[in-house]
Amino acid sequence: MNNKYPNLQDQVRGNEQQVNQDDEFENIDYVEDDENDNIQDRNNQQYGQNMRNSKYNQDVQDLPAIDINALNNYFKPDPFLDGLVVDIVDYSSKTDWGIVEHVLYQIKSYKKGKESDFIIVQRRYSDFEWLVKEFEQKYIGIILPPLPEKNVLSKINFQKVDLIKRPEFLQDRLICLKAFLKKVLDHPKLSKTKEFKSFIRDSDNDFQKFKEKSFTQRQSANEPIGSGMIKKFYNSVSTGLTTAVDYISGTRQKKERQKTKEDEKFENYERYYQNQKEKISETTRCLHHIFEFKKKQAENMTQFSAILDQLKTQKGVSELKDTTYKASEQQAKNSNDLILSIEGPLKEQIKHFDSCLGILNHRKELLLKIFENQVKIEQLLRQAGKQDEIDNLRDEVENDERRLATLQYLFQEDNDYFKNMIQQQIKEILQSFSGKSIEHSQHMARIWQNSN
Repeated sequence: MNNKYPNLQDQVRGNEQQVNQDDEFENIDYVEDDENDNIQDRNNQQYGQNMRNSKYNQDVQDLPAIDINALNNYFKPDPFLDGLVVDIVDYSSKTDWGIVEHVLYQIKSYKKGKESDFIIVQRRYSDFEWLVKEFEQKYIGIILPPLPEKNVLSKINFQKVDLIKRPEFLQDRLICLKAFLKKVLDHPKLSKTKEFKSFIRDSDNDFQKFKEKSFTQRQSANEPIGSGMIKKFYNSVSTGLTTAVDYISGTRQKKERQKTKEDEKFENYERYYQNQKEKISETTRCLHHIFEFKKKQAENMTQFSAILDQLKTQKGVSELKDTTYKASEQQAKNSNDLILSIEGPLKEQIKHFDSCLGILNHRKELLLKIFENQVKIEQLLRQAGKQDEIDNLRDEVENDERRLATLQYLFQEDNDYFKNMIQQQIKEILQSFSGKSIEHSQHMARIWQNSN
């Protein structure tokens, strides 16, 4: 790993001395203000209590209880981020026992106009996953950009068996990881978190120490494998759950939760984003058919060129064969270009909508859990139940209400940014499709014109 950052690193240290905030750090000895220390301590204590008392979905219990009034302390401005550019400039792989490869991505950070003064760190895909989990656990309600899917088979080094196209996979993943970092860097809140700043600028040793101190790392022993908050909620939560059952004197009575104006507001969010997702999904399907048609057209031209090759003794056929072959190569290249630059980014936008819809379903699950616990408290009070059980349920309700308030606050804060960002990116993708289509048509026209 190469490091060349005396000036940039000096600025990092200068920022720490100047700002002295909870998210400023040096040599992994992070200094947090007393308020945030107390908040984090309460979060950790409450997390342990919740895990012991939990009878519900674990992902709900894992939500941190952060006081809304202190949220801004997690997103304080940092001069280090002013004009910062973050990019993945290269990657390399390491093989263990000659079978499994670990890909290391070289992440370069520098200020605009000062490319010679930079920081380079190496991160694995699992480090990207860690960053997303930290965001999910600590900053619920913020709509997170998606990571590319993890391909387990891609880690196997098939030297003689061509079961996967590893170079193409790694290149596609590289493009998606670059897009992920850019979205986090551009985000008005995520970019300011100490998790992201540690990710892009800490040395390997310091970064590992930071991860060991992290919330998700400390709780990993209690977390099921693959229990990502957004994915799990989006796949498992029923959107129609609004009732709970109250058992009174052995009689089952149904009790319904009344909708509020806040519910109507979030239902409007859900309808809007579900509609947008469906439109983009349909657009992606249509474009996919166009790209597949272009690929098939390239294959047909290749076959036609092979037929012409058999007839090349006839006058003029040889030139037509060469031109057809060139056109087939260009058409195949055009199709791959469109799939990589248009279809791939559109699919990423769909995943981003899934992240958004997952948060909205997450909110429903919290509401349902709060309501069910309130019903249980009423039941226990009528039956003169144990006071310690009632107190535990009240604590759960209080904590979940605080979590719910945090989620709603951060989501509404993030909503306008997310909506504008998505609209702008989709506009750029479709404009790129239009421009590339014209460019590709001109390439094809030149090939055929040159044959005359």
